[in-house]
Amino acid sequence: MHLRRVRTMPRHSQSLTMAPYSSVSLVEQLEDRILCHEKTTAALVEHAFRIKDDIVSSLQKMQNKGGGDRL
Repeated sequence: MHLRRVRTMPRHSQSLTMAPYSSVSLVEQLEDRILCHEKTTAALVEHAFRIKDDIVSSLQKMQNKGGGDRL
């Protein structure tokens, strides 16, 4: 008769019980990357709105000069 060993806790749970130092630094690295991406996204959105404002301003100038069709 063969006896099977039964685990009381799944493997993935065991690894989550104690985070090694390297995991902490990995979390910090990921947080830094997320913060960097958030800053980049904010800058791109701000730039997109400036471009939109420039386009609207140019279209309004064209309409005032009579050079553009009415939108």
